[in-house]
Amino acid sequence: MGEVTVRSTLVLILTAALAVVRGDDSFTGPSAEFRVETGDTLVLVAGHAAMDVAFEYLETRVGRETVTR
Repeated sequence: MGEVTVRSTLVLILTAALAVVRGDDSFTGPSAEFRVETGDTLVLVAGHAAMDVAFEYLETRVGRETVTR
């Protein structure tokens, strides 16, 4: 997987990341430098159009099979 950070994702898709869930841990209000890892669950807030862009971006970065809409 290419490096995906909260910053690289949010700058391009204009969403707000409320939290990242990793296993039994959750990280609320992650910083822009927070590194997103394989298996993480992103909790995002955005309008419909921006959310579509977010999913498309993530699918191209980490693979369509790993992204659940």
